[in-house]
Amino acid sequence: DGGCNNNSDPCNSRADSGSGADGDGIFDILTGPLPIELISFDADLLQNGNVELTWITKSERNNDYFAIERSVDALNWESISQVDGAGNSSATLIYKHEDFLSLKGLSYYRLKQTDFDGEFTYSHVEAILRNESNIHIYPNPTNNTIVIQYKDINNAEISIVDGLGRQLTPQLISSSENISEFDVSRFPSGVYYVVITSNGSAEKLRFVVAH
Repeated sequence: DGGCNNNSDPCNSRADSGSGADGDGIFDILTGPLPIELISFDADLLQNGNVELTWITKSERNNDYFAIERSVDALNWESISQVDGAGNSSATLIYKHEDFLSLKGLSYYRLKQTDFDGEFTYSHVEAILRNESNIHIYPNPTNNTIVIQYKDINNAEISIVDGLGRQLTPQLISSSENISEFDVSRFPSGVYYVVITSNGSAEKLRFVVAH
């Protein structure tokens, strides 16, 4: 038997037959065979302020490319990057893209998937809230030293701890130049944290040592 044309329940329109590869009987009522089967689309704010976008497809049909779109109001969108699609695939595929110029405050992301014939579909929308920090760590990852740059912070205590919260360096007092440097070359590869305490509050930033 043919599958439901528009996947409605109860079905109000059926394909003429159920012949062909699995899934060919399921059609979108307006655009024909679905161009992609999107399992998930996620946006995550990284410690360095960048936004990592990850999406997974279960299948693709005539998929030319994905455009990553960003908005400040979820109404007006701009395309910030383009990622090639697989064309035709029945395998599960994972895509990743990092937005190195993410916006301060609240912003929105979505995918625009375009077929070889120019037809397109949109994913759902993901929201990201990026609060601007007064502290920056670089390079991250590192294998030698890290530089901690800060602003509007006076007489702060700075130290490095491991993932269990154990302090690995003596506490330093922030300098008048608003910059400090730590030698981490002897640290084993792994995840560590810079802890900055000022005026009774503490901020913890993640960095990675990779040899």
